[in-house]
Amino acid sequence: MIKDIRLSTLSQLVVLVGSGVVYLHHVETFMRKGKPNTAHCLRFPGDWFHVFAIGQHSVGFNIRISVKTGSKTTQEVVIGPNNRTAKSLDNFLRVNLIGDFVGYNSIPSFEEFFLVIPRQGSQGKPQDLGRNFSMWMLLERTRFTLDGLECDKIGVSYEAFNSQPNFCSAPQMSCLHNQLWNFWEADQNRIRRNQLPLYDVLGRFDRINEHPEAGSHSFSIGISEVVNSNLLIELNADDIEYVYQRSPGNIISITVPTFEALTQYGIATITSNNTGEVEASYSLTFDCSKGVNKMEEQFFIIKPAQLITRYYKVQPTSDQAAKYVCTAILKDSDFNETDRAECQFTTTATVLDNGTQDKNQTRKAEPVVIEH
Repeated sequence: MIKDIRLSTLSQLVVLVGSGVVYLHHVETFMRKGKPNTAHCLRFPGDWFHVFAIGQHSVGFNIRISVKTGSKTTQEVVIGPNNRTAKSLDNFLRVNLIGDFVGYNSIPSFEEFFLVIPRQGSQGKPQDLGRNFSMWMLLERTRFTLDGLECDKIGVSYEAFNSQPNFCSAPQMSCLHNQLWNFWEADQNRIRRNQLPLYDVLGRFDRINEHPEAGSHSFSIGISEVVNSNLLIELNADDIEYVYQRSPGNIISITVPTFEALTQYGIATITSNNTGEVEASYSLTFDCSKGVNKMEEQFFIIKPAQLITRYYKVQPTSDQAAKYVCTAILKDSDFNETDRAECQFTTTATVLDNGTQDKNQTRKAEPVVIEH
């Protein structure tokens, strides 16, 4: 079963800007009817970029399922959020995508960014965004001026350049900093130093625009986070054998250091071993006598002769010094007990400090944490 996850974000056209414009101060000075005049050159380089706002994202992925019975493999069934149920042509396999156990945590937010893409072909709205990903950049919206009236921002106009304070004494390139090529060149310097780029999408994201259904005006990236999906798989079970591996094991050791009750929790360290010859699944429970909160059973896989350690938080419910007895039970993949071991641990009483009190009020004692 293969799960291929991709993030797809729809885009809308905003504005077309040059990679940079060069306005030259006082290129030529001449006299006409006794008054000095200046001529200014306005030059636009040949590289132009489309700037897109990125809309609400959607998550798309495909899960491919096939079942092998003997030497025969069923037709592959593909499901995803847009097609949650499917079955094979021979009706041997039927699959239903129930959903994901948890949501994604690593999906980036692009609401405050513009996507900048080199113009392909003729002027006008692009029909194809192309695949020159080395020139694609994600830049904060605050770096742009959409009306062209702000200096040192992408999209600055000649009007802003010509109206800047102290125009005649301004140095070359004044009002024209922070242009597209500045960010691109900064990233190239980072790449040459084996550092990740800050603005280029290539090098920051994987599987750019590989989503098969993303559309010609969409921006999609791969999500590397692993999220488990819940599937319902139904099979024609007339001649199917369910095979799994089971192996014996034992508990090597249990340790629970002494700790102060209530103000701290103890850590139970349990080491188990696979004493069989095949890799297999196990589960481990850790139950204590009355006065200790219940702890969840843990599941894991152990290779032959491998030692594996699991940890439990031990939390007594009393603030008094006491001795407790706990039992660890190791179960095999059939959920049969394969080994058990007992341990004892003690807690010290909670140390109380009344703190500062006044004459007329008694303050409730608060526990003080003491490290052992």
